[in-house]
Amino acid sequence: MNTSTVNIRIEGPDSTIFEGSIASSPRNITTASGGSHLCNGLNRNANSRPGATSTTALDEVACRSNFTFDATWSEDLDDFFITRIASTSQTDNKSWCLLINYKFSNVGGCQQETKPGDHVLWAYDASNADHILQLSPSENFTSEKGTGKVGYLKKLYVRDGLTGQPVENVTIQTLGRNRELRGSVGVSDESGVVFVEFEGNGTYYFKATKDKSVTSNLVTILAKGP
Repeated sequence: MNTSTVNIRIEGPDSTIFEGSIASSPRNITTASGGSHLCNGLNRNANSRPGATSTTALDEVACRSNFTFDATWSEDLDDFFITRIASTSQTDNKSWCLLINYKFSNVGGCQQETKPGDHVLWAYDASNADHILQLSPSENFTSEKGTGKVGYLKKLYVRDGLTGQPVENVTIQTLGRNRELRGSVGVSDESGVVFVEFEGNGTYYFKATKDKSVTSNLVTILAKGP
C-alpha cells in the first residue's frame, strides 16, 4: 500500500503544533478551498510509482489531532497549496513552507514523496527566517535522543539545518511533560554549543529558539544518577 512512516513537525509562528512519528499512504485529500483530489506522488508525473507524500503525512496528523488545515488546488501544478494549518493562515508575505530533511522542497506536497525516517517539516514563514534551527545531543547530529548524568554538564549542539553551520545566541528552552515551554536553560556559544545540567533522575525535553528563526526539533535526554 506504499505506506511510509516519517518524523513530521509542524511549526507555527508561536508554538509547535505537532511533532512526532506518523505513517501515511496515498489517498484522496479533501479541503474546503480545494475540493477532493488524489495525492499519491504521481501528481504532475513527479515519481514513477505511487507513494506516501508530505501532504498525506500532514493529512494523517490532522485526522488524528485536534486541528484542521486548508489548501487551494492548482490544476496547472496538479497539487494542493497549503493556506492554513490549525489557526494560522497565510498572508500576503507569509506562507506555509515545506522542508524535507531540513532542505526546502522544490515541488508540491503531493509530488514530494517520503521515505521511511524522513524529517518532514511544515513551517510558517520559513522562507523569511534567518535560520532553520536543528538541535542534537550529538556533535554529528545523528540523534535527537541522548543520555546524561545527574549533577554533570551535558553538551547540546545547535546548527542551521539548511547550511550545517553552528548558530550562536540561540536560547535552549526546557519543556514539561506536555511539551509546554517552561523556561530557558542556556544560550549557545559561537560554536553552537550550550551546556545543560540535570538536577535529578528523569526525562528532560529541550528545544532551541531564536528570533526570526524556525524553532528546532525536540531533543529528549534521559538523565540518571552517577
